[in-house]
Amino acid sequence: MDETMCLKNKVLKLKFDKKLHDIRALRNAAYDLSNEMSCHLSDIDDRYYGAEIVCCDINKDIEIKYLNSVNDHQIRVDLCLEFNSIREMIVAQAFEPCDNMKEIVGVLLNDAANEI
Repeated sequence: MDETMCLKNKVLKLKFDKKLHDIRALRNAAYDLSNEMSCHLSDIDDRYYGAEIVCCDINKDIEIKYLNSVNDHQIRVDLCLEFNSIREMIVAQAFEPCDNMKEIVGVLLNDAANEI
């Protein structure tokens, strides 16, 4: 990870490399912890995003929670980018009209009756 941290007046400043982190992951992580902290996201330069976390009690726990949440959301963003076309295909198939619904229900009911 490419975070740099400094605690100053109950403000935790983090720096995230844009090549590694999507702004959506940072924003979603901030939302996840919005009941515990306030987070200001900024565009530092062409390479980095900044996150300033403010809360009553800055401690390692809030820092770890935020970084874990960022990682979680970054994985979701990466998976969405990589597999979104497959997801769309599955959803389209799932809602495709089914011509043999009565046969499927009959088989399922028959299997359920045999298990009893």
